[in-house]
Amino acid sequence: MLIIIIGVFTICWLPIQLFNILIYFKSNFLRVDSEFKYYAFVGSYFFCHWISMAHSFMNPIIYSFMSKNFRSDMKMIFANIYHYCRWINNLNQHSINNNDNDDKKNKMKRKLNNNNMDKKQGIIINNL
Repeated sequence: MLIIIIGVFTICWLPIQLFNILIYFKSNFLRVDSEFKYYAFVGSYFFCHWISMAHSFMNPIIYSFMSKNFRSDMKMIFANIYHYCRWINNLNQHSINNNDNDDKKNKMKRKLNNNNMDKKQGIIINNL
């Protein structure tokens, strides 16, 4: 596993280091005469920089394929995230259901109050 990690590190970081050494020792390398040379310079620097940053992306993939400890820890982390998300979802569902129940209770209270008011008004009207 260590040989693979060192190999990937070397492949990813060597281009940008060579590019920087070339710029340091060959000062006319930065002089750009034409538009094509400018785009070649910028494109090659972008490629070298992108490859070196891709090393950060490759490390977890290498570790996941090579290390059982890493795999088990990642499974535990994702399981905890999954359970946390389910817990949050249950809390949201519970609050939504409580709001629905409160709305139903309020509707029933209003209905009962309206019915009582109608009866009281009917009694008052009948007594007149």
